[in-house]
Amino acid sequence: MATNSLEVALINNKGVSIVFPDASASSLTPDSAAIACGNTTLSATVDGSAITFGAPGTGTAIPNGGKFLLTWTCDDAAATGSAVGDKFKATLSFDYTNVETTQTIGHTGSADGKYT
Repeated sequence: MATNSLEVALINNKGVSIVFPDASASSLTPDSAAIACGNTTLSATVDGSAITFGAPGTGTAIPNGGKFLLTWTCDDAAATGSAVGDKFKATLSFDYTNVETTQTIGHTGSADGKYT
């Protein structure tokens, strides 16, 4: 895992293949004003290989039941207010597209843990 990043392992359980249309349609927002992240970059891998973002037919399709890893990386090398061992909580969001219907769906969730 890269420095200043958060990795989330997920499984596609939509019943159909999905693609990620655009890496910029994502965000990571720390829930504490004391922690600064700056802009974030989303990357994704399936079985250790980087995926291609894009519409169905151009982006890497993740099959139903497929496991994938999303990684948000902050551009702020020294996140304000954070130190190894400190707890954090963040709100995450990303878009994915149903390959069969081409409908794009927004997904939001949260993650918490400790800085390492």
